This record gives sequence, C-alpha cells and structure tokens, in this order.
Amino acid sequence: MKKRADDMTMQDYIFKVGSTYYFRIKVPRQIRVFIEDNKKAGTDISHIIPDDLQKKFSAADLKESLQTKDYSVAKRKRDTRLMTWNTFFDAILRLIDPQHKPVEAVKHKDDPTYSQLISIPNEEIDAHFNNLLNATLLQDEGWRRDKNLTLNSLPAFIKIIEQDLRIARQALSIGDTSKITDTILDVIVKKWGYEPELVDEDSRNRISEALLKTNIRSLELALDKSQGLIVEANKVAPKTDIPKRISLDSLLKDWVKATEKTVRTVKDYTSPG
Repeated sequence: MKKRADDMTMQDYIFKVGSTYYFRIKVPRQIRVFIEDNKKAGTDISHIIPDDLQKKFSAADLKESLQTKDYSVAKRKRDTRLMTWNTFFDAILRLIDPQHKPVEAVKHKDDPTYSQLISIPNEEIDAHFNNLLNATLLQDEGWRRDKNLTLNSLPAFIKIIEQDLRIARQALSIGDTSKITDTILDVIVKKWGYEPELVDEDSRNRISEALLKTNIRSLELALDKSQGLIVEANKVAPKTDIPKRISLDSLLKDWVKATEKTVRTVKDYTSPG
C-alpha cells in the first residue's frame, strides 16, 4: 500500500509530513482550561497570555515546521524549541498558580547538551560580518602595498579576483557552503564568545551563508578598487555595534514584570525549581 504524503511518524517530539520534519509538544491542560474558562467568562487575559498565543494554546498540541528534511538538523532544532516552550509553559503556569513546580525537562541520550543549545540571531551575525568587511577594506591599502602591485602586475591580479568571484557566486547560487568547514565555523563562533558545541545547527548554517556572501562582497569591492573606482570602507560598510545578547531567562523575567503580578508571584517565578 502506497504511503500518503501526509502520513506522520512521531519520535521524541518530532514527526514527519512528507519529507519535512515537524516539532510537536503537548500544551499543558491547566493552561488550556485557564484560557477556556476566562474566554467563557469574558475576562481579558492578554496581559498574561497574548491573544495570538491563546489561539495556539487552545489546541491540545502545538506544532511547528522545523523546515528541514535532515533528521540530525531536526533534532537540534527540536532541542531549542523544547527548551523554549517548556520554559514558557512553566512561566505561565507559575503565573496561574504560584505553587507550580517546573517539570524536569526530558534529556535525550544522544543530545546531552540540548537544553543549552544557542541560536544566534541574524542581527548579530549580520553585524559581525559587516564589521569584518569594514576591517578587510581598511586593511586593503596596506595589503596592496605589501604585494607591490604595479600597472604591469595589476591585470593578473584582477584576473585572480574575477576567477575567485565567479566560483564564490556559483557556490552561492546553489547554496554550496561545503568549503566552509566545521573548524572554520568553530573558530568564528569562539571569537564571538560562544562555545562551538553549544551553537545550534541552524545558526551554523546561517553563519556559513553569511560568510560566503561577505566573501563575495569583499571580492566585488576589491575588483571595483582594482578598476579605479573609489571604495571607502566607512561608507560601504560602516562599523556597527554588535546587538546586546538577551537570554531567554531575561526575556521571560521582563515578561513576568509586564504582567504586573505580586512581588510574591515574581519571586516564586524567578526562584530555582
């Protein structure tokens, strides 16, 4: 019998629709009952649970596409979502019932550090690579002098840039970042202040793509400069501040503050389980 495209198999919070993996987690019954009871009573609870989340949490299960067909990538993305939603559910349950004790998170044997996985925001990745481009352009003059470029050697130099640029553009067109090894990625994220083994797969993929794009942009500007165009680093890629990192804990603490609950409730919420 032919298997239907929408047949689902479930394993450790992951299920598959067709060839794409999805994440599924049970919404705690107490939260669903709280939403339903207040809805019937006509009570506005948006200061506790935003309206869009009330719709999500009214269902028995919360489902999200992991946007990948690779099971190993799906597992890493599952771990990040599991940590986020369990923490968020616990925060809501503590607001509903200050006596609520967080349920101990499930720990997967094959992913010992799942609860510590980090997703690096696009804004931070973009800022880092913008500053790298800025630094590269500022160092370019000295580099050209060291290479003793002359009018005679310049055409050969331009040919090398054009060849490298063509290869990099071709790689980007098919999403091929295979030349960016795990070792290179580890060096990059470590320089940014992260432990490489704790950075999730999705972030590593986005960093690889951003690095390839930055390489292409630097080659394009090097070509412009070699052809006599004026390239000013601080105009083309002005240095930017790296966005301040905000942990999930801080976000949830701010959210609890915004609910205007009692000091006792906030204290219960922020104290260890």
